[in-house]
Amino acid sequence: MKRVLLFIMLIYSYSSVGQFLFEHMYEYRQGVQRVVLENSGEKYFFVNRFTGAIQMFNANHTPWKTINIPLPTNNYSLYVFSISETLINPDDNIEIVYGTYSDPGIRRSKIINELGTVLLSEDNCYSFLVDKKQGLETKIMSSTGVVYSLPSLVIEHIYPSINYANVKRVNLENSGEKYYFLDRVNSLAVLYNADHTFWKNIALPKPDGYSISNIDILSENQLNSDNLIEIGYSCQNDVEQQSRIANENGETLLIATNPGNFAVSAIDGLPNKLMVYYMPGDIPDETSRRTDVYTIPTFNLEHTYQRYVNRVKLENSGEKYHASNYDYVTTDITIYNSDHTLWKSVATPVQGFGETIENVFISETKIDSDDALELIYTISSNTLNGGHYFGYIVKDNGNVILDFPGAYDIIFDEFTGLESKLMVYSQDGPSFDQLFYTTSVYRLDPTFSSTDFDKSHISISPNPSSSNIILGSSNIIVEAKIYNLVGREVKQIREKNISSINMQDLPIGAYLLELTDTQNQKFIHKVVVAR
Repeated sequence: MKRVLLFIMLIYSYSSVGQFLFEHMYEYRQGVQRVVLENSGEKYFFVNRFTGAIQMFNANHTPWKTINIPLPTNNYSLYVFSISETLINPDDNIEIVYGTYSDPGIRRSKIINELGTVLLSEDNCYSFLVDKKQGLETKIMSSTGVVYSLPSLVIEHIYPSINYANVKRVNLENSGEKYYFLDRVNSLAVLYNADHTFWKNIALPKPDGYSISNIDILSENQLNSDNLIEIGYSCQNDVEQQSRIANENGETLLIATNPGNFAVSAIDGLPNKLMVYYMPGDIPDETSRRTDVYTIPTFNLEHTYQRYVNRVKLENSGEKYHASNYDYVTTDITIYNSDHTLWKSVATPVQGFGETIENVFISETKIDSDDALELIYTISSNTLNGGHYFGYIVKDNGNVILDFPGAYDIIFDEFTGLESKLMVYSQDGPSFDQLFYTTSVYRLDPTFSSTDFDKSHISISPNPSSSNIILGSSNIIVEAKIYNLVGREVKQIREKNISSINMQDLPIGAYLLELTDTQNQKFIHKVVVAR
């Protein structure tokens, strides 16, 4: 990978739009994450799940420190749940919350600091949840039903583990902080006060022969304003599954058959909606999924989508519905209005059976301040040699702002008070057992315009070009290098006097052309290949 252009590589569209500035590539590191520590600020970290080493990097991507997590013998997996400086305690050390799974089937969760001191450890524990809720003190919630205070990590209370039902914490709209768990044997939601004294049992109606598996929703005002507690839960027998909503008086408000799960969509400035997600039938793929949208509090069915959809509020156009992932027979990204009529359909380069559109993100002003819709998505083609991936950032008029060969996921990363970043996760290699991974970071720079990017006196024509480009210059050009927009060199020419460059062997798209003359002066140009 050539790096000579990285410090000036500007990613652009062909109108004046928000810019992306390439920052850094973490080679051979999969899933690098961005975090904002309470004292040390913006950092990046990579977890080596084989050695237990957590490599941390500064905001400018220089190495900061490495924290080594001691792994048990024959460890199968490592999950890092949280990295923080003051969330667990107020000292200056970093604290890591993590879990391991090792032979012979041992699960263990721990909290350690960067010095290796073990602050908390539980055997037979799937996870520690750092439970943060607005207006409440942060607690550590163990999957075994133990609640720990912070910063002391003293046990506050141990809830009974009834049929593996984990205790959960909720901040009810009227009644405040409560703890609850599912008593599967007696079909009860069991609720406790903030001081862990018993509050009430709520019976969960179900058909004869059904057992209740989990509670998805517990609220007082999200579903209606009657101040009764409403509970959303799942039950099933050997034939079917039901998701139900009932209130604490035993009144059943909604029954949905064979759904996967449901959730309340609560967006500031919009009325709440109930989203019910289904995967009917025997084939567990995207073609068998659907979403029912219900009006709250009437529970009237508004619309059915034949895929899983997200509800979002765009910056200018308001409430919309769209899918993040599409089935293998879909080639367009479709977006719907608040009344569920079609708003926009955006074509993608998906071709034929086996390619799917994934990881769709939409916005209007986060990338650029104009009124055009912006879309980020990836295309996946899973094959026996490791799969093929491609990522795009486009406008709804088809203009490609940026493309990423090999990208299997692209995250638009936002933190309050910091610049937005683009985290691009890519893979390459000939087969599943010969893959290497990279994480690339781009910075959004909306104040920079690319229209004056080329200020050299060298002329290039035609541009765009379908075949050759002609160089017009009083300088003698002795080297030409062409880079794609992720910084990879795709072509190099060395001659005594370069006057033209054949572009026919390059795919359609945008490139950066670096020209070097006899005085070793370098000139950067944008070039576009079009057919």
